[in-house]
Amino acid sequence: MIEQDAVAETVRLREEVEQLRHALAHRPETDRVVGMLMLASSCTADVGWAMLSRVSQTTNRKAREVSALISAHVGTGAALPADLTSALRDVLPPSSTSGRVL
Repeated sequence: MIEQDAVAETVRLREEVEQLRHALAHRPETDRVVGMLMLASSCTADVGWAMLSRVSQTTNRKAREVSALISAHVGTGAALPADLTSALRDVLPPSSTSGRVL
């Protein structure tokens, strides 16, 4: 029984390490998007992160996926999915969206 517990704990820790590595790899892009939201709405980093989290929850996408889509939109002009555009309009102040989202 103790050996099974040790094996299960090792598996759990390996999965957690993999998740943390993945999060660290995507952190710079997520931070850039939080910065974009801060600029667009003149808010703090905490509020920018809260906005990104809300958009993530509203669209049922991971924050890193939302960040990748926004980065592609800003960097290349790639179209944003309609639900993402709508969620961004909901969190950004009216004066910052003036017909465009970021």
